[in-house]
This record gives sequence, C-alpha cells and structure tokens, in this order.
Amino acid sequence: RPGDKTHLRWSPDSSTLAMLTWLDPALSYSRHSLYALDLSDPNTPPAYRLLTGPTFDYDLTCFEWCREDGAIYALAAVGTGSEIVRVEATTQRLTTDNSLVMEDLSVDPDGDVLVFVAESATAFPEVFARDTDGILHQLTRLNAEISDLHILPRQEVVAWVSPDGTHIEGVLTFPNDYKEGARVPLIVDIHGGPKGRALNRLRSYSFPPVWAAEGYAVLRPNFRGSEGYGNAFAIANRRDLGGGDFADIMAGVDWCVAQGIADPERMGVMGGSYGGYMTNWAIGHTDRFRAAISMFGIFHLQTDYSNSELSRWDNDYLGAYYWEDPEIFRRLSPGSYVTQIKTPTLVIHGDEDTNTVLSNSRELYQALRHRGVVTQFVHYPRASHGLHEPNHRLDEIRRCLAWMDRFIKHDGKVRDRYRLHDAVPNPAADLEMHVNQAELTTFTGQLKPDEATPKSEQTAFLEVVFTLHSPQPRSTEFSLTLTPETLRLESPQSEFGTLQPIGLPLDLPGGKVLAETTEWRLVHYTDAESGQFALACAVVFRVPNSAGHALFRLADFPPVALHWVVDADDAKNPSTEA
Repeated sequence: RPGDKTHLRWSPDSSTLAMLTWLDPALSYSRHSLYALDLSDPNTPPAYRLLTGPTFDYDLTCFEWCREDGAIYALAAVGTGSEIVRVEATTQRLTTDNSLVMEDLSVDPDGDVLVFVAESATAFPEVFARDTDGILHQLTRLNAEISDLHILPRQEVVAWVSPDGTHIEGVLTFPNDYKEGARVPLIVDIHGGPKGRALNRLRSYSFPPVWAAEGYAVLRPNFRGSEGYGNAFAIANRRDLGGGDFADIMAGVDWCVAQGIADPERMGVMGGSYGGYMTNWAIGHTDRFRAAISMFGIFHLQTDYSNSELSRWDNDYLGAYYWEDPEIFRRLSPGSYVTQIKTPTLVIHGDEDTNTVLSNSRELYQALRHRGVVTQFVHYPRASHGLHEPNHRLDEIRRCLAWMDRFIKHDGKVRDRYRLHDAVPNPAADLEMHVNQAELTTFTGQLKPDEATPKSEQTAFLEVVFTLHSPQPRSTEFSLTLTPETLRLESPQSEFGTLQPIGLPLDLPGGKVLAETTEWRLVHYTDAESGQFALACAVVFRVPNSAGHALFRLADFPPVALHWVVDADDAKNPSTEA
C-alpha cells in the first residue's frame, strides 16, 4: 500500500501490526487513519484493514495497544484540541470535551489506565492519568507558578461562516486589558501545513500572550485544509491554494470586525511556512492589512518545488509537476501578484531551511525592494525551518512586535518611545540604535551596603549596553562623543529625576572595574568591504538599589523604556513598565 506509514505497533499477541497511514495513499494530507495487517496465518497474504471506520472522521496522532483487553487507545485531533478514543470492533470516543491538547499517550501494560501530556488555554503541559472510571488526575505540577507570575489573556474558540457556507473555527486571544465593545488592533496569525491547526493552548510559535500583553487581539483561523475537521475538510484546498482557504481567513477577519472587536484600520497579518505563503498571498490580494510578516514562506511554487527536500508537497497540492501544468504553478504563486503588493513586509527566514528554502524569501525581498515597498529581510544563521535557538526566538518576537507597532500603532512614523532590543531609527543621522541590556551590576572589590543604611537610601550600578549601526555605507570612520548633555536616564515618575552616566565598565585582568569619566569619544572604523559599521558601547549609571524603570536617551534618538530588577522577589512583583 503506497503512502507514509508511522507509529508501527505490534498487538500484544504479535499477530497484528497496526500503524497510522493516509486514508488516500496518494494524498499525504488525507485523514491519518489507523490500519492493521493481520499476520496470524503465514499461508494467507496480509491485507491492510482500516480499523477506524467510516463514521470516525478525525486524524489520529498516536495510539497504543492495551494488553489487558486487546483494544487500542488513541489520541485524535478534534477541532482546536484532542480527544481519547478506544478502537476495537468499533471506534468509541471516550472523551467529548476537546478543551485539552494531548500528546505522548501511554497505556498501563496490565490495565486500561492511560497516561498522557496535556495543556490548555490556561496551563502549560503537565502529565495526566485517566483511570478506569474515566476520571482525569493531574500527576505533575511542573508549571504551578504560572498562576502567580503571569497575567493570562482571555482566549476563546470562535466560529464563523465562509462565503460558500463552510463553517470555520479559530482561536481568538484578547488583549490583557480588553473591555467589551472596544475595538483593538488585530493580528491574523496563519498556521502552516496547510494541514496544521490552531490549538486552544498557551503555547504557539507566535506567542499570542505576548501580543495580548501589548494590546493586540490575535486571530488564529483553522481554514479549510486544516487538521481536526474531517477528511473532506482537510483536502478541500487541493488545487485551490489561496482560494477557499483565503476566503475562510478573510471571513474570520470580517467576523472580528462585525463583532466590534477588531479595528479595521489597524490590522496586520503574519504566518510561517504555509502561513508565510498565505501571508504573501494575502498582501497580493488585499490592502486591508497595515503590515505583514512573512516567515519562512513560499513565494514562487516552482522555486519551492525545485529546491525543497519535501518537493512532493507541491505535487500533492497542485496535482501536477510544473512541466505538466505550468499555469497552475503560475496562477497559485504569490509572486505572480507582486505588482499588487503595497503592504510593508518584514521577511524572516533561516539560512539552513531545507523545506521552504531561503530563495523564496530572497525573491520576495528583492521584488518588494525594487518596487519601493517598505521591507526588511532578516535571515538567521544555523536556523532551519522555523527558529529554535533561544536568542533567535527572542530577536524574532522583538522584531515582529516592533514591525507591527510601527505600522499599525504609529502609521509607519518614528515612534515617541521604544522598547529594549527595538531598532530605534534616527533618519536625520542615518543611524539605528539597539539598547540590548539594562541590568544592575557589581565591580571587583565593591563593598556591600552598610546594613544600618536603609534600603531606600542605598544605591546600585545600572549597566546599559547599546549598539549603533549604519544602514547605509560610509566612506569615513564614525566617532561618537558622549557627554552628560547627550546621554542620560530619565525617570518618568520622578523617582530619581534625571541621571547622567558616571563612567564605563571595563573587563580587565583581575576583574571588572569602573572607569569614571564625564566625557569620552569613541571611534569606530567602517568595514572595508561593506562600508558599514556596528559600534557597541556600555555605560554605567548610579541608581536606587531597587527595581525600577526609566527612559534612556541618547542625543536626538527617540527614548527607550528600560526596566530592571534586583532579585527574585522583584522578578515576581516587577514595577510597571515605563
């Protein structure tokens, strides 16, 4: 039988081999179903037998045999969550509440107790057990502190109807301080696959709770082609990429607007992999989005087929190779509509991506740049399909937030305030600044405060690290003179007024020392090949010995809001962000 076969498991008596494989051997995105080979009679050629009958129309993600009764227990992808099913003569759904997202199922070898990992819209993954009476027991408390440390956003499963009558679901995350009836900025976050799905859980590649904390609503639609809604739904976008699925997504946007949630003048779109394809498609077919973020997506389908290690994907969905049907490759490629793109677009990709290779994003960036569309291309070393290194992920989410803020909240203009790690522009000087760190520090030989001195009168050293970059080549070296007039720290709430730096930290043999000075000049020479430079500098301020926040100001750059903590207690109860 053609088609992928995974999760092979022998029955307890070794007479049957069960596996997950495609319902339609020709379509990798047809329903992942449970099949078996009966090997009990060596004289009879084995034949594949579908164990999940035609009335059970959900993808299975994993399964295990039960030694006690010979039944199979499995996890099924149902809508935005998971369900447990028991497969014997018929398929029985043991749970009908898909509010949990479950994985890693294990069955007690001598009984029918089930153990699995589960998470939800309000909790990170924990280990659970389901006993013989069907009662769930939480076995671990690995993330118990989340209720103390985090403000969780309101998150709901919502539904709407597409123009052709198809019922569509999605997950909507509200801003932390959302008030009923208020219209807020909306981010449409499109999942990959396209046979992936938006799950009703805290974890997601795009970090919806982070966007919620910044005042955005996030809609993650499960458009046709998604997993969890039956076989017909999963294969409905075959030879129709960017057709019905795009209509489903935009109908969800219309629903958010009609419900009074989304501000139609402040919306952005983003996505990775097929979500990147759909982002590229969306900005070529509508001007409703103020900004876009295309993440390791597809721009030209022929480029994708010719370079991807998973080239069968294109043939699976388009039903042909490009030499057999060049028109469908042209018609369904986002690049065919590049002349219609006007949306400012941030392009993100990994250098080592062998799935949707870097050339897709390079083609998108070059086309937008030469057409005068505002764009930026950021590609990450060592990264494959999606970013995984912690510092890459931090940089990615910070860039994404800054991009959407710039065009959705500030109309593309220089903002009046920036965050740590934001790219802070100074068009007049043709410079860009990043404030990379603001932390309390100590120096070699530094004495501890006298215990008799009240903590309110104690001071500490705040080290601020920043970099300056030149977006355009320069013909001469760059120099920067720092004085109390050009560099300062301001407390918006007048906790300590305005502070000037007291010196520079130096790492020398024997330890870290403070070089006290009130004026210094830094000179940096440009790169011989590119003509560009990147100057890094660290300065020290004397601040109250407590958690705090302030505005960092350098020359005529816009201010950057900083926040720092002293110890673990401050981390649990941080001061309000500036």
